[in-house]
Amino acid sequence: MKKYFAVLGMTLLFSAGLTTSATPIHRDLAVAEHSAVNSTNNNPEAFIFSSVAAPAVTLTSPKIGAVLDQNSAITLTADASNESGSISKVEFYANNAKVGEDNTSPYSVSWSAASAGDFTLTAKAYDNSGASTTSSPVKISVLEWGQKIVRILPLGNSITFDSRTDDTRNDGDKRSYRYKLSQQLKQAGYSVDFVGSRYSGYNFFADANNGGIPGIRDDQVARMLATGFNARDGVQETPGPYLESYPADIILLHIGTNQVNESPADVESILNEIDKYEASSKTSITVILAQIINRVSGAEKEITSAFNRNIKAMAEARIAKGDKIVIVDMEKGAGFVYELEPNGDMADNLHPNTVGYDKMANVWFAALKNVLGKPTGISDPNSSENLADLSVFPNPFQNELNIMLKGIQNSAAELELYDMNGRRVAELFKGDLTPGQTIELKYNTSGLASGMYFAKLKTEKGMLTRKLVLQR
Repeated sequence: MKKYFAVLGMTLLFSAGLTTSATPIHRDLAVAEHSAVNSTNNNPEAFIFSSVAAPAVTLTSPKIGAVLDQNSAITLTADASNESGSISKVEFYANNAKVGEDNTSPYSVSWSAASAGDFTLTAKAYDNSGASTTSSPVKISVLEWGQKIVRILPLGNSITFDSRTDDTRNDGDKRSYRYKLSQQLKQAGYSVDFVGSRYSGYNFFADANNGGIPGIRDDQVARMLATGFNARDGVQETPGPYLESYPADIILLHIGTNQVNESPADVESILNEIDKYEASSKTSITVILAQIINRVSGAEKEITSAFNRNIKAMAEARIAKGDKIVIVDMEKGAGFVYELEPNGDMADNLHPNTVGYDKMANVWFAALKNVLGKPTGISDPNSSENLADLSVFPNPFQNELNIMLKGIQNSAAELELYDMNGRRVAELFKGDLTPGQTIELKYNTSGLASGMYFAKLKTEKGMLTRKLVLQR
């Protein structure tokens, strides 16, 4: 009687009379040993062992490039399945640190980021045999608490996406003006979320969403806004009107380079579609409209300049009637040197290099500061404008944590303790605070591991955070 081996994850066929001394080779696969004898001829039977598929898993929420508030609980959700078995659990990770798991569908956990910054999220699904699969990563940004997040749609063509002639870079390296602009806005204290159906530049920053469609014309952008159909690529970019899927507070519009002509009519059609969306959604959008950058050479240089003059006149007429448009001069106001690198700011005849894109970012940023005004948010923790104050001591701490809450104004309050991976480890207080009220608490930390923790006091106006270190 001969022995036969089934290697899970492979298909093996052993025919009657087959002899082999080979040992099955496998890695991270279960092996089942089988023996069989034909009852009539004492020969081995034929066996076919079907392969066992690994589980499939997709992180469905948050969406790629999402920008979220540190003050809010973030729900991580995943779809997981296995054709030849069952899912035993799904684990969720933020920057490779496990933040929770769920063993029932729909698979989800609630997570709160302990600090602001960029995070890479993944989900890892296990099946009943122990096999596992990790989802594709989803990059998100978490902003400081207490500020209104302004949605900005960078809308345009390859200049917005950052795609050059004969480009060999991957999409993660195509950052356009958007990377520097995001840095400028963040450093100035603004909380923004770039939106759009495309995603490029993600090797530099997580909030890399945009509406840049390489090769698209201005008339095709107008159609895409109206119907969601991208005629340049022949695809349905969104199920319906584009702004229904990607609503924005501000649109950065740089369009007209492809098949440029002197008429501003197609750009006006874009503005008309934005107005239609505003009316139907009862929202207000500010359009920052660029007189587009020119090119290094060719007959289209003069045509581009004429186009820019005409869109400025068209936009000024609309502004006079109350349309919320801000005109920026990219052609002459950004300081472009229209020569190929290394002497100029152009990577090719049409597209800027990094220096040129940084100049574009400067122009956008100046306009955005005027539109956005002074950044708003929670004031300094010691300011009398806050509703409460929080003291936690000693720090570093060991076996016991002393906490003092002081009410400044009437407010509901909730105090929670989080570890450095954003997991809530304790609710320390939940109730109402009144002016002059002092609440003293003690918390036994015997069940906690050494490391960094965050005490978060949430009030009706925002949140105070204190960083703590536990040393055993």
